[in-house]
Amino acid sequence: MRNSIFLILISILLVPLKVRANVVFSTDKPVRVSQRQVSCNDSLHTDTLKRRPKVAVVLGGGGAKGSAHISVLREIEKAGIPIDIVVGTSMGAIVGGLYSCGYTTDYLDSIFRSQDWMTLFVDKANETELSYLARQRQSSYIFSMNLSGDGLKPKVLGTGLIKGKNIIKMFHRFTQVYPDSINFLTDLPITFACVTEDLRTGTEYIYTQGNLDNAIRSSMSIPGVFKPIEKDGMLLVDGGILNNYPVDVARNLGADIVIGSRVTDGVPSEINSMVDIINQFTFINSIKKDSINRANTDILIDVNTKGFTAASFTTTAIDSLLKRGEEASHRKQNQLKELGTQLGGNSDYLAQRQHYFETNLKPISEQVVETHYEPQAFPSDKLGVKINFNTYESASLLIEAYKRFNKLPIQVGATFRLGERLKIILDSYTLLGKSTYFKLAYEFGSYDFKFKEDGRKAANVDFSNHIFTASFVKDWRWAYWGGGFKYNFYHFSIPLTNDNIQYDYTDKLEGNVNYLEAFIMLRINTTKRTNYPTSGVDMQLMGNWYTGHDLSVEGKKNIFAASAFAKVYLPTSKRLCIIPSLYARMLNRSSHVYGIFNVVGGLWPGLYLDHHIPFYGIGNIEWYERHFASAMLETRVRISNKHYISIVGNAAAWSDQINDMFDEILVGYGTTYSYDSVIGPISLTLANSNFAQEFSVIFSIGHMF
Repeated sequence: MRNSIFLILISILLVPLKVRANVVFSTDKPVRVSQRQVSCNDSLHTDTLKRRPKVAVVLGGGGAKGSAHISVLREIEKAGIPIDIVVGTSMGAIVGGLYSCGYTTDYLDSIFRSQDWMTLFVDKANETELSYLARQRQSSYIFSMNLSGDGLKPKVLGTGLIKGKNIIKMFHRFTQVYPDSINFLTDLPITFACVTEDLRTGTEYIYTQGNLDNAIRSSMSIPGVFKPIEKDGMLLVDGGILNNYPVDVARNLGADIVIGSRVTDGVPSEINSMVDIINQFTFINSIKKDSINRANTDILIDVNTKGFTAASFTTTAIDSLLKRGEEASHRKQNQLKELGTQLGGNSDYLAQRQHYFETNLKPISEQVVETHYEPQAFPSDKLGVKINFNTYESASLLIEAYKRFNKLPIQVGATFRLGERLKIILDSYTLLGKSTYFKLAYEFGSYDFKFKEDGRKAANVDFSNHIFTASFVKDWRWAYWGGGFKYNFYHFSIPLTNDNIQYDYTDKLEGNVNYLEAFIMLRINTTKRTNYPTSGVDMQLMGNWYTGHDLSVEGKKNIFAASAFAKVYLPTSKRLCIIPSLYARMLNRSSHVYGIFNVVGGLWPGLYLDHHIPFYGIGNIEWYERHFASAMLETRVRISNKHYISIVGNAAAWSDQINDMFDEILVGYGTTYSYDSVIGPISLTLANSNFAQEFSVIFSIGHMF
């Protein structure tokens, strides 16, 4: 499971050291005069620095726990202490680097609370930069990997699982005011350095110049998880194992007084897991340097991060960790205020920082981030896995892969679905022009459906199908068009029917049935999120022509169908979204052939057939007359970070004759609790209708497919 694996790896490899020690505040250190020159780009440093001790803040590594550093910096400022140097490792480098750029602590606080850290720490592309087809392929995988152009060798099995392209984009957004290559000691408002390790030599490398984005990215490159940064023949990774709390670096940069912020939990007293083994190894490897650095700290602020891990990037966890940083700083309040008084306060320092931020950084960082869509020859070659468990079908697994031929304009794909619905799809896309393809596909399926009528069990139908498709496809940023032909062949076993129900649908659900189909379809989706979107439109228009001997009724063997659905997401606040939707499908004459007649039920549109219509209050799948239309209204409330409650009402009309559609109205309603987990939505739904005999309970884990 992609996101879960990444979280575990980050948790294992970013867990920092635990070393407790008494804090000694030294007030009799000799004062060294700073020789640092004022920066050429509106530095915050003034001549007053030459008449007072130089203060450094050292921020240790710790993954998500390092967000507490922001509160520590804020409390240092409140104590009246000006800061001249910031040194960090890993997350300490991220916080320290942005602070050294001139961002205020309040702004950093808002940045850390608002970021989607899971998206930043994986290589999943921004959906607004992808075509419709590419979004559909990547949107609901729980694990995926890109496939290289050389055979089927996974790209991720190299020096790191994650390239870090999204985190680099975030760094660049906030550091774009600076040139690509700068001196961190003189060209930033505050002197900055971060610690990395050269994998090739196993030695420590201190970043003090070059590309600021790459420096911060190097310092957080967990070996084996993030791809290392190459620089001057070195392979740079997270320096936390060698120097997770780099006070010595600050001293070497001329710091007279060092204030340290550590977010360490420590090593376990017992070794019972792989995490414990990694922690113990890290502790043994760096205990000597960490002990020396702690002893060389003037004011040491140890943040209590018990109960959190390096991967605790949820909004609730970040909020709690920021609070923990504030509480830890308050325990050193007297020492901090004493130092602030000795240094003469920092009112000028804070005023200059605020002016610099308002003038140089805020206008750029708050600009709307523009995304650029460039049509690609093909969506990326990819191997993806999806899982689902629901009360209708139990557990299901889907494996999907797409691969381009090296020199031919063709991408081939294979999809395997395991579960109560067995499905195998082999397809190929031949590039005809910019995002225009000729598609060939073969699909085999084996199904066991339990049809209902008016909420009562009607028939159990066991069948298999073979579908051959030839079509033309056009892929846009927010839309997908397809048109072509299908040959459908079905083989039905003898169905088990309920003799107490009067219907005609089983006369074509036995033996062999085949027919030819021509279709045209347009799908538009402008939503920017796969799960729980809050704005945009999702709609589909489809037309079908079916013909064949098995469709013949009274000498007529042609059937025409038109279907449409539209769903609109209307946000009324940050937590509340109103979602109206309409569904309709009409045939020119009745058909009892599976694949043609109207299928209604369940919570998910297009689940069993492209024209499958959802309806709260109808079970998994029911057949309906040739004219069917429904309207649905959902009110969805985000009650906390990833928890949602929805209240849904829908109504439908149907008939064989359009003039009789409103003779009887179907009314359904339901409520759903759902949680947006790393493996997909986890939901529990209660629903009923005026035709159902009892409430239906639907439980689902993961995306439906």
